[in-house]
Amino acid sequence: MDAEEVLFALKEGEITSYRFYLLAPGDPSTLAKPHTAIQLLLGASSPDLKPDEATSPVDEAGALQTWETLLNSLRLRPGAV
Repeated sequence: MDAEEVLFALKEGEITSYRFYLLAPGDPSTLAKPHTAIQLLLGASSPDLKPDEATSPVDEAGALQTWETLLNSLRLRPGAV
């Protein structure tokens, strides 16, 4: 599947967060290649949260592993097309 991936590591003071995005335009002529948009957000900048609550629960290596695991788990459901 042709897709664009964008990965960000952000550091705002004591808060570290990771943002992952994937966009695949799909192929309108077949249901086997749908338009796909996926995002994964680890950590959040919020005035309501303490830095230890807002920061990502994993480090950069863990964030990348989570993203790769998520993407590698996607499958076309048998019999769906």
